[in-house]
Amino acid sequence: MEYYFQDGDTKIPAAFLNELTPVSGSAVVQTRMVFNTSSPVPSERLVLSAIQTLLSARLTNLSDFVKVLNFTSEKISDTSYAVNFTLSISNISMSKNPDFRNDTYTQVENINNNVLNTLLNEPGAEPFESQSSFFT
Repeated sequence: MEYYFQDGDTKIPAAFLNELTPVSGSAVVQTRMVFNTSSPVPSERLVLSAIQTLLSARLTNLSDFVKVLNFTSEKISDTSYAVNFTLSISNISMSKNPDFRNDTYTQVENINNNVLNTLLNEPGAEPFESQSSFFT
């Protein structure tokens, strides 16, 4: 036996097809970049100013689907500090079935890595990648 289905058919295996149809959505991503140095930590004002300068110069290189919502600097110790970014990523495709969402996590992680490399790395330089990701 064979079954053939096409768009517009009134009798279709709807539950099955719904599982295959991705949902488009958005995500807010918080990223923490920790820098360990052998010299004193730069001032918060200097770090934020450097980020703002890079954002102003490179923001046009980002996709329309990505927005930088916020960024902060945090002194951890005399020789380490963190830069925290909050990004909004829209137009993310996700399976309706939670069992098939690993691809979505990978997609978000790749977008996040691309955004941070575009903003903070030299063009053509070896790209950096996150060492760990937690999704909630």
